[in-house]
Amino acid sequence: MKEVRDLKNSIEFTQSQVEELTKGNYDHKIKDLQVNIDNILEKTDDLENRSRRKNLCFEGIAEPYVRNEAWDQSEEQVKKIISEHMNLDAHGIKIERAHQVGTKKSSSDKPRNIIAKYF
Repeated sequence: MKEVRDLKNSIEFTQSQVEELTKGNYDHKIKDLQVNIDNILEKTDDLENRSRRKNLCFEGIAEPYVRNEAWDQSEEQVKKIISEHMNLDAHGIKIERAHQVGTKKSSSDKPRNIIAKYF
């Protein structure tokens, strides 16, 4: 009889704890997490925007015949354009990276843009 009573008390205690957990207000925790996520997204967006500040986009540069052009080839194309069309000494310009955007779909498509990031 005592064992049954102890089991009953244990079940009632466990049941009350489960009820407290289910009644627990997790909405504020979820809202806090959402605020944190929004802050992180905002900071990420800001960092991406800041990283683009040293980028220049070059349009209309003829596609090379080489598929999957290397960064150094794109860099040379950019330096050539700077020298020929902007009358600047491109040898002094330091480019961190230069690459074509996207993939070439067919020979009739317009040339892909080249993004060059400067130091």
